[in-house]
Amino acid sequence: MMDKGPTAVRSAVEADIADITRIHRESLAGDVFPSMGTHFLRKYYRHLLQSDFDHLYVATSGGKVAGFIAVSMETENVLRLVGARDLLHLAFSCVRKPGLLLSAIVQLRSRGGAAQTDSAEISFFAVGNASRGKGIGRMLLAQAMNTSRAKGKAYIRTKTSNRRLSRFYQDSLGAAPVQRFTVLGQEFVVLKWKV
Repeated sequence: MMDKGPTAVRSAVEADIADITRIHRESLAGDVFPSMGTHFLRKYYRHLLQSDFDHLYVATSGGKVAGFIAVSMETENVLRLVGARDLLHLAFSCVRKPGLLLSAIVQLRSRGGAAQTDSAEISFFAVGNASRGKGIGRMLLAQAMNTSRAKGKAYIRTKTSNRRLSRFYQDSLGAAPVQRFTVLGQEFVVLKWKV
């Protein structure tokens, strides 16, 4: 099912989960989810594939997954996916990096917050290191915006601590910061823009 041609965006399939997980771990290494282990990431992305409210897309280039974007039409509580094995991985990671526990609570809680019926949410978005700067991120964002519009959403929102990405959202997409918060000295911004 993998295309061998130029960059294209398509719905993710089960066979893409390993690549999505690899890119997540590589590009979002400071994120809490990788600290819960590869097993949790794979379970999370399988859940998105089966969900009626989530859409998972991949960009392929030369037949390989180069990036992905996960967009949710409804906020849901990810905590129900966390099992004992995942908590054990997180506990060991917290021993090495104590601030991770607070970050985990904030991140997991933020995914179960109040529903915003006019907005879709980008849960995760990453392009592999070797594929950056080639327009792949723009293609993935365009797909997320098109899907959100087709599902009747007026806005997309996301949360990031990446200043460069935040600036991109603001300058290229007209995003406006709607909330700022700090966790252990790391500043996060919630951005929202019209689709």
